[in-house]
Amino acid sequence: MNSGNSLGNDKANFVAEQFLSYCENEERKKRQRRLAYIEHQKDMQESRRLVWGLSLLLCVMIFFCVKIVSLNMQNIQRKEQVALLEEQVLTAREETKAAQKRLAGKTDYKWVEKEAKKLGMSRVTPDKIYYYTVEADDFMVQYQDVPDSD
Repeated sequence: MNSGNSLGNDKANFVAEQFLSYCENEERKKRQRRLAYIEHQKDMQESRRLVWGLSLLLCVMIFFCVKIVSLNMQNIQRKEQVALLEEQVLTAREETKAAQKRLAGKTDYKWVEKEAKKLGMSRVTPDKIYYYTVEADDFMVQYQDVPDSD
């Protein structure tokens, strides 16, 4: 019976070793799955961070693009306003020149002479004309055309 008992112990030892080996393999697989799960969670967390970072960067870029387009539109509007104002200034200058010409043409020189005589003024005589020399570095500013003596 010893040999039968020994054979039974060998089988029991073999089964026990197989069972322990199986348990160790299962434990190892469980640890590997746990490590793989933890690694997967880390990868997912890193992916989420990356997605959030890229989303934030995209939002900032969109904001700056919208801001640039907005500034460009404002610049275009201001240029249009400046062109409109320049056109209004030119029109006003032309109207001013036309008004000055009309006023210059409507001056009644005889009435001016009569009013001047009432104030005690007289016509210019040669003895009242004084001539003087002007140095080369002096200058004179003329604000309007000298009217003809017609």
